[in-house]
Amino acid sequence: MINVKSLILFGGKGGTGKSTMAAATAVFASKRYKTLIVSFDIAHSLSDIFNTTIGENVIRIRSNLFAVEPDPNKTSEKYAGPLLESIRSSFDDLNVDKIFPHIKEILKVEFLPTALKNTTFFEYIIENAEEYEVIIADFPPTASMFALLEVPRVHLDQLISLVTEENKKPVTFYEFISGAFNPSEVFLKHLKNIAAERFFKVAEDLRERAIKILNHLSKASFRLVTLPEKASVEQTYRIAKQLRMLNYYNNLDIVYINKIIPSSAVSENQFLRSIKKMQQKYISEVKAKFSDKIVLEVPELNFELIGLNALENLAEVMYRDCPLDVVIDRLSF
Repeated sequence: MINVKSLILFGGKGGTGKSTMAAATAVFASKRYKTLIVSFDIAHSLSDIFNTTIGENVIRIRSNLFAVEPDPNKTSEKYAGPLLESIRSSFDDLNVDKIFPHIKEILKVEFLPTALKNTTFFEYIIENAEEYEVIIADFPPTASMFALLEVPRVHLDQLISLVTEENKKPVTFYEFISGAFNPSEVFLKHLKNIAAERFFKVAEDLRERAIKILNHLSKASFRLVTLPEKASVEQTYRIAKQLRMLNYYNNLDIVYINKIIPSSAVSENQFLRSIKKMQQKYISEVKAKFSDKIVLEVPELNFELIGLNALENLAEVMYRDCPLDVVIDRLSF
């Protein structure tokens, strides 16, 4: 049995090369550690980057390197399905569909919010924590990234507390029936008992999983990818501020500044010199802003970043001054 050594989460503004950085880091880590890279973005791109079909089942890319692009509907059905089924079954027992004919039609996985569906991707971390030494998660762009981080910490816990805390009614539907129709106490007691019995077991399981997710997130290493330009840099500052508000700022280990024009490419080209000067301004600004973090400069490369060979070359450039132990072991589980 293997205990996960590092959980690394890549985030940032769309178009910064975040997914490519995550893939190159997975390739780098797999030199020594059994590594899994998971795409948390519904618009999966790992298959394109690795130039191979990945899909919803974990596949082996090469020795020590594995990848998966989960299907949000299927993972939601697997992990959120039991709770929805228990609600539908309770409605059957109480003939609720006679009052609300279409209510069960909306209690399906496909109608769950996208952020909640994506949260089920964390199950890949829970299920694989004892099989892989390094797990790398490629998060979606900024807004969806924070929805992912907040759901297990706030929304899921609130949902579960409704059905497990003794000082609260077991389900909000119970309160709704009570206020809207003023039924007899016998019926309300029957409703409460059915709801509590059906939901308690499922809710306890969900609570345990939420606690595991939060435990992993508390130890995770966050990595942000930005470009040396105003819009991208400002977005990175906002992400860092949000991480601080969520108490994850101390988990932010590395900031990557991607697509820097190499000095050797500038030469006498006035256009490139102007861009290089602008980039240098933002590089200095980012380094000052994140003086307590590792800031890695990644140059624009003259080859397409597709396939294992290209990713290996990128990893060598990214981590040329940063040993593997530092890249992987800064926050060890």
